[in-house]
Amino acid sequence: SIGLVVLDVRNPFFTDIARGAEDRAAEARLSVLLANSDESLERESAYLDLFEQQRVHGVLISPLADITARLGMLRARGIPAVLVDRAAADASFSSVSVDDVAGGRMAAEHLIETGRTRLAYLGGPLELRQAADRLEGARQAVAAHPGVTLEVVELDALSVLAGRAAGAEIAGRTERPDAIFAANDLVAMGVLQALVMQGSGITVPGDLALIGY
Repeated sequence: SIGLVVLDVRNPFFTDIARGAEDRAAEARLSVLLANSDESLERESAYLDLFEQQRVHGVLISPLADITARLGMLRARGIPAVLVDRAAADASFSSVSVDDVAGGRMAAEHLIETGRTRLAYLGGPLELRQAADRLEGARQAVAAHPGVTLEVVELDALSVLAGRAAGAEIAGRTERPDAIFAANDLVAMGVLQALVMQGSGITVPGDLALIGY
C-alpha cells in the first residue's frame, strides 16, 4: 500500500490527486490509503506515524509545513516519500508541484489588465506555503503597477465557509475592492455565494471581479 496525505479532502483538487494516485498504484497492484490532515499538524503527524507502523510502500504528502526531518526518518526506515503540490526544501526528496508565485502573479496581472486597481487577496492561513506563495506573486504584480493596491484578508482555512464569511464582510462595506483574488476555488465559491445570498446587488464581474486559483 501507499499512504497519501492531503490537506483537505473536500477540495476537488485533492480528489483528483487521489484518483490519479489510485489509478497509477493499481497498475502496480498497490492500494492507496487516503488520509486527510485537514490542515492540522497534529493530524498530519499522526497519519505519518500510522503509515510508518503499517510499513507502507511509500508516502505521498501535501504537507502543511516543512517536514523534511520527519520524511528523513521515514526514509531511514525504508519508506520513500514524494511531496505533492509543494516543492521540497531538501533537493534529495522528490516533489511534484507548480510555481505558486508565478501563478499568483498571473492571477493578479489578469485582474489588473481588466482595469481593476483595488485588489484583495483572500487566503490562508499564511503559514501554508501555497497560500503565502500565491500572495507573494500577487504582491509582485501589484508592485509593478503604480496606482494599484492590494489588501490582504487572511483566512483561517481555504474553504467555502471561510470564503463566504469574508465575502459577506466585504459586501457589507461602503468602500470595497473592485477585484478579489481567492487563494483557491473553494474560497472563490464562498465569496460568490455570499454576494448572492446577501442580495447586495453587487454584480460579478461588473462591480467586483473574482478569480480563484
